[in-house]
Amino acid sequence: MRTLYFVLGLSLSLVACKEAEKKEDAPKKDSITTTTEKETPKEEEKKTETPKEENKAQATKMQFVDFSFGDAEHYIFKDEKGKEFEFGRNEDRTIDFAVELSKNETTSENQGFGANKKLLNKWFMIEYTTKKMPLYQDGPEGNVMVITKATPSDK
Repeated sequence: MRTLYFVLGLSLSLVACKEAEKKEDAPKKDSITTTTEKETPKEEEKKTETPKEENKAQATKMQFVDFSFGDAEHYIFKDEKGKEFEFGRNEDRTIDFAVELSKNETTSENQGFGANKKLLNKWFMIEYTTKKMPLYQDGPEGNVMVITKATPSDK
């Protein structure tokens, strides 16, 4: 009889683990890559540019909009048409779009880094490319848009 209870308990545990695993694999609704059903065509046009595959260097005049640091670096720019671009790395060491925040501004979300307020809404000629690298810290590799050179520019 004890053996029967043991086997029954073990079976229930395995089923519960399998159900939890299925739920983890399901896509989350609040994921960055999903879109809402209420999006208008204008909102769809303003979606952030994402890399498709490794490519040659490109250059575009862009406005620095924001920086965030969570699972990875996120440099947000907008071109002259209003289209947003998100870069995963800045390899140009002459311009610091991200700065270290004071202790009282540091949170678990920003990990002590934020946008350089002196550069917010300023225009730059951004040279960029797409490179295969980790998508986020300790994450899988993928195509990431990388700033190779940033030069201040007038609007």
